[in-house]
Amino acid sequence: NGNANPTVINTVFAKNTAASGGGIVSDRLNSNTGSSGNSNPAFANCIFWGNTASSIGNQFYILGGATFSAAYTVIDLTGQTSPHILSGANTGNITTNPLFVNIDNGPGADGCWLTNDDGLRLQTTSPGINTGNNTNVATTDLTGRLRIVGGTVDMGAYETENTGVITSLEGVNGMNDNGIHLYPNPAVNEIHVEHDQLEDGSVIYLYSTLGEVIYQSPSIRQHEVINVSMLAKGIYVIHIIQQNKVHRIRWIKQ
Repeated sequence: NGNANPTVINTVFAKNTAASGGGIVSDRLNSNTGSSGNSNPAFANCIFWGNTASSIGNQFYILGGATFSAAYTVIDLTGQTSPHILSGANTGNITTNPLFVNIDNGPGADGCWLTNDDGLRLQTTSPGINTGNNTNVATTDLTGRLRIVGGTVDMGAYETENTGVITSLEGVNGMNDNGIHLYPNPAVNEIHVEHDQLEDGSVIYLYSTLGEVIYQSPSIRQHEVINVSMLAKGIYVIHIIQQNKVHRIRWIKQ
């Protein structure tokens, strides 16, 4: 609200509900009185789909003379009436179904975000694949897959195609074919990540199941020790990025 002009890139707004503005409310009204603020959010490579409002603006709602602009974005404009309409050139936007794998089950069958079965991934026939804009995109997507594969980034939070190698470690004290060893799993105070062939420049991330980065190491050693004693009990996901390889490990905090 008020002075807020964020640029939002590669984000999904799906299946949200509200009285007005099921996906987003853009409001430049001041917190006390008047509308001297400046609220002009801009969205790129995003997806707005399946949001609903009981009153006005299924995808977005505008208050106080604010604006809402989107480019290279899949967005359902059904029922969006003035003044709740897009501003700007609307370059590259798509208004057809993005074809999620399963919009009704975001975390997938395993109930854990950031894994291969997440429902908000795109089907291979989605119009959002290779149709985004590469400006300012991240190196990897929400699950650690490499971005900008095939020359052009996908719309949404997940990159569908990937020429890099993705491996997964599951279970207790697991080791995969690449020789990565994480232990103990489950753990209480600390975890160890070992690999005798990790290269300089490899990066390790520890995510919560909601996608929050809990820990990041810019250049991991062949034996990395991570203090997890302060973390809440639950499931976490570790991504190890090594050149064009992404190793993903699910880990449990007891």
